[in-house]
Amino acid sequence: LDRLFGLPFIPGSAVKGVCRHAALQELKSASDDDRSRLFEEFCSVFGTADNDFTNGDLRPFRDLLNDGAENRRGRVSFLPAYPVNEAKVVVDLTNVHYPDYYRSGRTEDLSKERPLLNYFPAVEVGAQFAFCLVLNRSDADQTILTASQRWLEAALTVRGIGAKTASGYGWFSLQPTVLGEIMTE
Repeated sequence: LDRLFGLPFIPGSAVKGVCRHAALQELKSASDDDRSRLFEEFCSVFGTADNDFTNGDLRPFRDLLNDGAENRRGRVSFLPAYPVNEAKVVVDLTNVHYPDYYRSGRTEDLSKERPLLNYFPAVEVGAQFAFCLVLNRSDADQTILTASQRWLEAALTVRGIGAKTASGYGWFSLQPTVLGEIMTE
């Protein structure tokens, strides 16, 4: 929740992280013909550091550097996503039925267990969020925004965002009419 407004929001670092993951997946599955172009788009959007190529996810793509610099600054800023409609925060819960048994593994602990309720805030279904991507350098090519948008769409609809996507949280559906309005402004 935003500290000032009390609104639910998605930090820009989380948006960038899921987009980067979607971009890496596309890069890994790309054909040899597209891999070089996608790698350059990836580097332009997210930037890279030398440790990405030594211990990180970009190790398999070191040969695509073509004597280029390992340390690059990304040219796209990922802003926090805020709701554009009334996003109601509701209380949901998880229920750990057998915490002692899960810790010990002893079946005799099952007879003396009681459920432990764990309450947490959730955003009710129907909330609409605005995701903003901004070029942060005047010499940046506009086409990298197209790649960034493609990766954002894949991240939100195919992978989801957040810790509880397996439970149905953090999944988004995109409205084509809204996308058209955003792209023209």
